[in-house]
Amino acid sequence: MKRLLFILCLLCSPASAGPWLRAKGGQFLSMSIETAFEGGQTNPYSSVYYEMGLSERWTVGLDAGTDMLGYSSALLFARTSVWQRQGGGRVAAEIALGGVLGSTSGQSFALRPGLSWGRGIGLYQGGWVAVDATYGYKPSDNTSLAKVETTLGLNHGQRIKLMLQATVEKPSGQGTSVSVTPGLAYRFGDEFHLITGVVAYKNRSTALKIGLWREY
Repeated sequence: MKRLLFILCLLCSPASAGPWLRAKGGQFLSMSIETAFEGGQTNPYSSVYYEMGLSERWTVGLDAGTDMLGYSSALLFARTSVWQRQGGGRVAAEIALGGVLGSTSGQSFALRPGLSWGRGIGLYQGGWVAVDATYGYKPSDNTSLAKVETTLGLNHGQRIKLMLQATVEKPSGQGTSVSVTPGLAYRFGDEFHLITGVVAYKNRSTALKIGLWREY
């Protein structure tokens, strides 16, 4: 339980951000709910993720969430491109700073540096592949979580994006967790996507995720 709460409060995001920056003034908003099913009990986790193109070189935003046990987090982040190949892949670096609030432990400072690689692909009807690596750390209790997530996305027609994520997580002092998440994004209107996904862990537990994206 301690491991699960730490992951939810510090490092959950609605989706891998990847190395792509927002155009200046461009904005992206995501709201999602994820519910894990374990032993007949549920603990829904709600998250809000927002990013904006501050300039051509910098994207900034907010990554926040809360669960029903009183745990919550809010991290401000900044992302910039550090390498780009003409017509190919690119790499971006990110730093996130903020706080984690526990129901009994109070508020703690947290930081989360990260590095992302990604590129577009011509497979099927076009899509993308990205690898995101982050390291979340809480100095107050010297706990950390290393995380690597690989995402494959494929376009299906004008409205549907098919996604598959593979995630490896290593909390400090604990074993490695592996999960696979097939998902789907359905566009409606000019700005919105409805997101659904199922998270399957190697210990055979599952979680259901549903959310909304807005890009404007």
